[in-house]
Amino acid sequence: MASGKKLEALRRAYLQSFVNHEPHTQDLSTPKVWPKYIENRMKKSFAESFKSMGIVRDDEAARYKNWKNNYQFFGAPVAIFLCLDHSLTDWSLIDLGMFANSLMLAAKAHGLDSAPAASSVSYPHHIRNVLGVPDNQKIIVSIMIGYADPEHPYNQYVSSRVPIEEVVHFRGI
Repeated sequence: MASGKKLEALRRAYLQSFVNHEPHTQDLSTPKVWPKYIENRMKKSFAESFKSMGIVRDDEAARYKNWKNNYQFFGAPVAIFLCLDHSLTDWSLIDLGMFANSLMLAAKAHGLDSAPAASSVSYPHHIRNVLGVPDNQKIIVSIMIGYADPEHPYNQYVSSRVPIEEVVHFRGI
């Protein structure tokens, strides 16, 4: 977990890497190519999100400022980094996902808001350096914890959802 001086050190390091256009080096690889239906959903979500924040497609300065916010951990006072030992299989990602969900629900139950973010693990070398995460741990995701600003444009956008029938298939017995 990072807060205070360590989180500020991470923000500075991440911002420098972002400004320098350093490539992301996540410990958990991302797909080189997304299935078309997922890629289309992601593009739609990004477009809707930018629109809700008043950012037009050609406004590079506003888009840059928006992405820069990601690499500053959204200004949250706490960032929690979830890791898995390298020796574990992909099955452990299910456990970690359930833990992450439970953590966010527990935060909400205590009046706190949370935001998981893949961008916050884009430069794991900074996390290892600042927080001392050992090399045998894969840094999977982080969750920002704090109090949401309900007036901020980020918090106005609600992503569209596909019908449940597109993602869950019910079969009779």
